[in-house]
Amino acid sequence: MSEDRELQQAAIIRFMCILTDPDPPINELVRFGIVYRLVELISRYPDQKHGAIFVLVKMIQSSYYQVLLDCGVVPILVQLLKSDREEDRLLAVWALGNIAEKSPPSYDHVISCGAMLPLLAQFDEPHSTPEMLLCASWTLRVLCSRYPPPPHELISPAILELERLLYSNDSDVLLNASVTLACLSETNDDDIIEILIGLAVIPGMIQLLEHPLSVVQLQGLRTVYAIMMGENDDYTQVVIDHKPLGGLMNFLTKTQRDNAKKAICRIVYKFTFWDESQLQEVIESGIMQHVIPLLENSDEQIKRYAVWAISNITEQRNHDDVNLLVAQGCIEALCDLLTSPKPYLVSAALDALGDILIVGFTGAGQGYLYITRIYDAGGFEPLVALQEHPNEDIRDKASDIIVDYSDYWDD
Repeated sequence: MSEDRELQQAAIIRFMCILTDPDPPINELVRFGIVYRLVELISRYPDQKHGAIFVLVKMIQSSYYQVLLDCGVVPILVQLLKSDREEDRLLAVWALGNIAEKSPPSYDHVISCGAMLPLLAQFDEPHSTPEMLLCASWTLRVLCSRYPPPPHELISPAILELERLLYSNDSDVLLNASVTLACLSETNDDDIIEILIGLAVIPGMIQLLEHPLSVVQLQGLRTVYAIMMGENDDYTQVVIDHKPLGGLMNFLTKTQRDNAKKAICRIVYKFTFWDESQLQEVIESGIMQHVIPLLENSDEQIKRYAVWAISNITEQRNHDDVNLLVAQGCIEALCDLLTSPKPYLVSAALDALGDILIVGFTGAGQGYLYITRIYDAGGFEPLVALQEHPNEDIRDKASDIIVDYSDYWDD
């Protein structure tokens, strides 16, 4: 290998040109030992550093990236994150993200070489370009989204920076930050959840439920769902205290994703049995007018949590609440479930209809109207048929409704 600096520079430029081809001969460059020589040039000749790094970075995308790791490229890239030139730092940020994404061992290698803290320093640079912020947020996403996540001493400063990025005007940067925080909330790691709560991430993620981009809204939903479905009641209460129902309703009215609808219905259901004040918050939020039509959805799990939420509300037998649900089409939707092949859906629908009729005939003054709506919705015939259902509980519930209001059915 030549020690002539001009020949070295010319060779690097030639390699840069070769690697811009659609199908560059990377295997030949590796076979001739070019990788080792480039690493040596970076160490010995700082003025050749940028071109050599560019060539190595382009090679990272190939199947020969392990050769780069074996040559000690990662520590060089980590050191490059401290360069005075943003152009060099940008190359390093991009390269480290790509290496970490390749495999669990390469990810562990990037973390063990100390990439996290100098990466986070890129966000504090006073003159960081939008390109740097985007690339750094993507690499941070790569480093924090894998399971298990990095050590807690690295996660805390990372979450602090991610929380700031939730307020970025760049939607791509915001998406990277929100995806990362959503992934961290799903780790089921109490220490990480404590950090998320302590650094005020929860209100920022709930705010994303109102974002115009559905993919960003989804990250807010993932976070709310992960924490509320966990086993720690204190964490659930933190989410409830930040009042996510308005944002959830906003997302529910716009999303076509069944998994999102199911998650929202499950959250609403948990609100309805948490305590009486939260049940009332569900009513006052207006979200039930969007949950009730989901009983007609073909997804069984969506129906499951929607009807359970309705049943929890009607079980309280509050006249105003029941009247509101009826006005929102609750009776018609429940009648549709009476012919379901799933006994637990039929049973929940019977519970709710029974409570509605009790309310109607014990003070709401709407009993006969409710009976009429059941008739008009085609619910009477299924009620009669359910008296012969193989499930004893269902037979008894259907029979009680028929017998208790027999005078009105005859009318």
